[in-house]
Amino acid sequence: TGAYEDASAGTDKKVTYLLKSFDSVTGSNTNKDNYSLSLDGDKNFTNNNIISKRTITSSDFETIDTTSETYTGLEHTKTVTNKETLEEGDFKVETSNNIDAGEATITVSGINNCDGSFTSKFTILPYAITPSTNGVVAASKEYDGTTSTENQTVTITGVNDEELKLTLSGTYESKDAANGLSITWKTISDGLTVTNGQMNAANYSYTAGETVGTTTGNSITPKEIKADLTSLEYETKTYDGNTKALWDSNDSKSCSLSGADGETLNYTVTGAYEDASAGTDKKV
Repeated sequence: TGAYEDASAGTDKKVTYLLKSFDSVTGSNTNKDNYSLSLDGDKNFTNNNIISKRTITSSDFETIDTTSETYTGLEHTKTVTNKETLEEGDFKVETSNNIDAGEATITVSGINNCDGSFTSKFTILPYAITPSTNGVVAASKEYDGTTSTENQTVTITGVNDEELKLTLSGTYESKDAANGLSITWKTISDGLTVTNGQMNAANYSYTAGETVGTTTGNSITPKEIKADLTSLEYETKTYDGNTKALWDSNDSKSCSLSGADGETLNYTVTGAYEDASAGTDKKV
């Protein structure tokens, strides 16, 4: 039998040989007692004896932890369990792409008495946030014929003290001008930004279009519209003892102008001279 000086990989390793047993004699006479067998010469040899490094594979391991993780803003590490045929000091485990949500990589590499490497993958899931209307302020707008309002942005604290900005869209309960109106707020697609830390919105998840909540005390004010009277050409009239201005012998004129959202405002105008006396350049 032969035994290397130690079990480590290397070159020019010393091997010691021992006569373990004298097993048998074959031929015309099989009597072992006719011989005295021993090993001749130096029993230790160092002539280019080599223990080659072992190339590790996934089959050298009982388990490789590839369970999914959730984004924490910190590195995720993984463990492996080696079989008895592999020493703890003959491999190392490293993870990469292991902070942001997505696919991370586990690399197991041979060291010391082993070489080679192999990889496995695991998933880092986005952290699910819970949006709310905290930070939404009372809204007010001029009547525009719709129930929409300007988007508002709220601040949410994410993991590892990351600051998130989430944009919400609002809908008034009514399009009509009034005070004390409620607004229903919803999330929108691509409405999230992260202002510090990893600064990666993909590390968080929420449902776009989800109703977040309702706020009250909002208002829609009447739209202020001024009619242009410069084009109202009334008639020159003959003295009749009163101050009424006339249009086609009528003492009022029907007019219209455009309002919000395609609406038309219809109104009637009357005119009065500054006095009933005949004269020119009279103020109406």
